[in-house]
This record gives sequence, C-alpha cells and structure tokens, in this order.
Amino acid sequence: MAKSGTRAKRRRTLSKTVVQTVIAGSLTAAAAGSAVATTVNESTDFPGSPPGTALPVGTDVVTGKIGDLSSFDPDDFFSFSGLQPGAGFSINADQTSGFAPASGSVSTSGGTQLDFGFLDEILTGTVPNDGILVVRLSVTGPSGEGDRGYTVTLDAPLAASVSGPSALSLTGLGAAIAGAFTWRRRKRAR
Repeated sequence: MAKSGTRAKRRRTLSKTVVQTVIAGSLTAAAAGSAVATTVNESTDFPGSPPGTALPVGTDVVTGKIGDLSSFDPDDFFSFSGLQPGAGFSINADQTSGFAPASGSVSTSGGTQLDFGFLDEILTGTVPNDGILVVRLSVTGPSGEGDRGYTVTLDAPLAASVSGPSALSLTGLGAAIAGAFTWRRRKRAR
C-alpha cells in the first residue's frame, strides 16, 4: 500500500512540475512575439540628414510632411530598427497631400541605397545585417508648391529576440508562479 501511495504522490508532483514548466515557457514565448505595431506622427520635424530620427522598434507606420524647396525642409530622414536581418521588406510611401512630386529612398545605416522611387510606389529589398533601414523622403518638384504630406507603411518582420529586461521580468514571473504552486502544494500536504 505504501509503495502505490508514494508512486501516486510522485506522479502528482511530476504532473504539477510539468504544468509549472509549461506556464513559465508560455510566458516566455508570449513575450518573444509581443512586439506591437506602432504609428509615429512627425510632431517635431525629422532631420534633413541621415540617419535621421530613430523610430521605436515595432514602428510600422510613419506620417509627416516635407516642405517645398523654399521652406528649408525639403528632406525627412528616419530609421526603422529591430528588423529581421536577411528578411524581405516592402515600404509603401503614399503622398497624402500636395501637388508636386516627392521621392523616397531606402538605404542601409552605412548609406548603401537599396531602392529608390517616387511616392506612391512600393520600395522593396532585403533587410541588412544590422536590422536597420534608413528612409529618406525628398521634394522633387518646383518651389512654391507647398508642403507634401506622406504616410509610410513598412512590411518587414521584427527580429525574434526578447530584450534583456523583458526576459528577466518574465523569468521572475515564471519563478513566482512556480513558487506559488509549490507553496500551495506544501500547504495542502500539512
């Protein structure tokens, strides 16, 4: 009798340990894919030289405007980062206001141009090894035509890594849950 009771107790303990491990693993896996898409609106003028404004990781939409050549704001530069190196990307740059044409280009952080075109075209390529894409939007039409509004949409996968602080907090949460299960089990055994 004592042996079968001990075996049953061991099976319950093993079962609880498996549940605890699955919960901790699920929390970690959820965090790995928790990057949230973000829209950034140009509230302060983006710089007119590379690498421009570094956008938060997970940004996939940028809205803003570039002025005409006489307004001293003919260029906007900004950088997408945290992208999966070697993955394909597409950037759709739509001109939302203004009449004269504007152009866009996408480059590596080192300045190598990956693609170029007018707004309302799709720019494509491969994400470089550092996971950073630098976008430049420029006025190409004559002065006096006014501002040109734009919306840039990025389609590219994020790198599959969990930041250090995130991983540490999730490990702590997993340990706390495992500790709570152990405390509860011991309390019931008394």
